[in-house]
Amino acid sequence: MRSLAAKAEIAELGLPYPALLLTLTVICQAICGLTVLLGFWTRLGALVLLGFTVVATLLAHVSHVVTDEKKGQQLTTIFEHLAIVGGFMFLIIYGAGTLSIDSWLC
Repeated sequence: MRSLAAKAEIAELGLPYPALLLTLTVICQAICGLTVLLGFWTRLGALVLLGFTVVATLLAHVSHVVTDEKKGQQLTTIFEHLAIVGGFMFLIIYGAGTLSIDSWLC
């Protein structure tokens, strides 16, 4: 059921191939999320997720025409995504830390 709603949301944005984009989104978030969680190729995973978050925010929240009643909600979501981007930038600059797999391999 949830995948139908996600596909409909992608289609509503005017993007082609909603089923394919949904699948790629889930794969990207799962794989890159695991790299960040485990601290393995952390900088690369954070960079990919940063790019994904920026593009998704621009497509779904900034350029999307919303009614006045939902503008506050959209603005809140944009600021939440901005905070997430800041976290990814931190990981890209400083890495995952001493308890990560990356630090054990180096």
